Amino acid sequence: MARLPLDQGIPRFKANEERIDLMTNGDENATWRTADGTDVPSVRKMFKDINTAGEGWLALAGEEADRAETAAIAAALYDGPWVHDVDSLKANTSMTLTPGQAGTVTRGQIVRTRKEGYAYLIPLAGNGHRQTAGGVPLEYMPNSVAYAAALWPDASSQTDCTYVITILEASGASTVDLGGVDLPVRLFWEAADGLDLRKNYINGRIISGGVKRVVNFADGAAQAPAVLATFASPATWKKMGVRRNSANSYEIFRPLGGNIWQRYEVGRSGAGIPQNWREDWLTRFLGYQTVDDVGFTMDGTWTSVNSASASLHVNGRSRQAGWTPASPPSPMPYIEFEWDGDGDLYLLYTGRTSGTYAEVTINGSADLVSLPINAAGKAWFDSYTPVDNQYKQAVKIASSLARGTYTVRVTPMNERNPAASGATYNFQVNCLAFDGPSFGPWDRRASAKTWASGEAVYLNQERQYNGRWYRATEDGTTGGTPPTHTSGSVSDGGVTWAYRTADPTASSYGQVRQRLQGPGSQVEYAYNILPEGATTREDVGGAAHGNEVQTAEQWYVDGAPVTMSDGQWLTGEKIEIREAIDAVHSEINSGNTPIVSTVLRRSFDVKTGVTIWHDHTFLHDASVGWFYSGMRPFVHYNNASGAYKNAVDRWDVPGYGPVNATDWYYNPADPPYYHNAVVQTKDLLAVASGYALLPDGTSASPSRGSTLIRFKSWMATTPESVEDYKHSRTHFSIEVNTSDRDPLSDPNQSMIMKGRFMRYDGIRPVEKKAGDHITNRVIYGLIIEAA
Repeated sequence: MARLPLDQGIPRFKANEERIDLMTNGDENATWRTADGTDVPSVRKMFKDINTAGEGWLALAGEEADRAETAAIAAALYDGPWVHDVDSLKANTSMTLTPGQAGTVTRGQIVRTRKEGYAYLIPLAGNGHRQTAGGVPLEYMPNSVAYAAALWPDASSQTDCTYVITILEASGASTVDLGGVDLPVRLFWEAADGLDLRKNYINGRIISGGVKRVVNFADGAAQAPAVLATFASPATWKKMGVRRNSANSYEIFRPLGGNIWQRYEVGRSGAGIPQNWREDWLTRFLGYQTVDDVGFTMDGTWTSVNSASASLHVNGRSRQAGWTPASPPSPMPYIEFEWDGDGDLYLLYTGRTSGTYAEVTINGSADLVSLPINAAGKAWFDSYTPVDNQYKQAVKIASSLARGTYTVRVTPMNERNPAASGATYNFQVNCLAFDGPSFGPWDRRASAKTWASGEAVYLNQERQYNGRWYRATEDGTTGGTPPTHTSGSVSDGGVTWAYRTADPTASSYGQVRQRLQGPGSQVEYAYNILPEGATTREDVGGAAHGNEVQTAEQWYVDGAPVTMSDGQWLTGEKIEIREAIDAVHSEINSGNTPIVSTVLRRSFDVKTGVTIWHDHTFLHDASVGWFYSGMRPFVHYNNASGAYKNAVDRWDVPGYGPVNATDWYYNPADPPYYHNAVVQTKDLLAVASGYALLPDGTSASPSRGSTLIRFKSWMATTPESVEDYKHSRTHFSIEVNTSDRDPLSDPNQSMIMKGRFMRYDGIRPVEKKAGDHITNRVIYGLIIEAA
């Protein structure tokens, strides 16, 4: 080869280097060109072309290897033992690892079941995942996600199925059928080698830490609207009402049918703090015409009966007639009420062990009376009760009266229940009560009259002033200074008034009531946040969690903005409150710079209940820990106002089933006390239920007597509000005794059964950038129904 000059040799050397590099490193489509202009394939392209021309000889070689492996497996299967089915395999005692026996098997063999066609490996070492009754170890061979149903048909008796779910999590399927079994596992926040569940598990449940988890979002999402559609709107023709007690206290009343109302309390501890849906009650409301009101007359001998507490009788007073049966008055005494209105009429009386029967007429006859008619043609009712002095007993005496003026006469009879006792016959009346199409808690006859100067009042009569209720401690004429005190007794210059309450349902005019939702919780939302530049996480969420400032507030009635003064009522079919709120963090400009801007909107609707929207815009980069988008803290039982009553006794979740409160709450006859989440499920709907308007019970023994009225209350959300639960492993959860008070040492402590939609669970924080926006919507409905 002739030597080339340096200026020709260097380019020639460089060109050869490039050809060699292309030949050896080029991809399967590359070619390189020789000095004489011939195109030559790269090494990879050459093998590709040869394989294609040879009808895939490389692939055939691989298939041949697969066939060899398959043949080896088949041989092992053929040579291994067969049993009829999974049950007979578990019970098998003939197989043994002991050499030389009739049923000897060897490690490495595969055992097959004819019925199901499942395969189990006898491992080369160790005890496997389970053993036959004869002690032969078996390992599961997961060639299909469906294998779990056959491998663990008795999974509920196992203590740990983590290995099984580990294999299923590694499979390609997004949904796993558990075959109707519950699998106990360890989750990653409970153990270093615990699971991170990413799939939807159907037809079964995952159990960890004693909590049963249904992790099937698709099923929960599908069932929520179907179940929600089964709840009818309450049958009522009435409107809602809102009353402003002060700038920090509002009451909203929603009619549920008849004289039963749902009472919401919205309030806060001071200005600048967001309003909070603090409590929720069921209560009866009636209008009253008392024995001291205009339009009341009586004939014969009646005694005025006073109540020192001014709560046993409406307006603190009643009238009683009494006689011995051998010497009844003639004629019998009677009382009359002149009443103008429409709707239903009731009579409130005091039940006595010596109580008599009583006749009722309306406009002089029994034609309009809805009571039973006796042999003499009289409409009558029985005032006897097995326990003496049962105040505010109500009997319905007329239904759906047309608008008009009516004279209602009540006359005791010289007859009584055979079970009655005592030498004297007694009959005690408190007032006429009514309910009608236009009636509501805002009706002046539903509560005590407003205090006025120069008015004659009697001992124990009630008056209200500026959202507070007072009881007269003496007879007299009112002075010129209205009562405004919030404790103790103060004179108005003529009459001394004892402070009663700021809650109209707790006044003497209040009928039976029952708390549903416990105070002290932030129902709307709450979250945990670490802004960029801060070192400590802080909670955010209204009065309960703090770190929020209200910047604007507006109330609406039927879509129109309204302004209310203290003591004012407004009525409509929809009542809303909208707030603008800033979230802050103590380490960001000492809590003076907003890090999240929130718009909170609550809509109280006469038909659908409460819908809460809350939209959050991040103004600062931040790491968000836990975040719940909605919560309902139902009382199981409590001692509110001395009333030991059951409230919610059961939750139903579409993808899970019923959860009974009595299975989890402390019972002196059936310990232990439990404090934790008891259910976690990927559902978008949950329904709580219980008996409503129960009589009072006693400490640590709440009333369970049926009133034949049940309530059903639901909470429902949208997939967007929980981000399809992709950032939450706790999903929708039901938690009990979250106040962590041991009723052994504190038997009067309210016990809460709380449902919560978790958008983020805090186990793995979610990063948010300034400008990110999240929106949430939760519906809270309630109906009452006969049992």
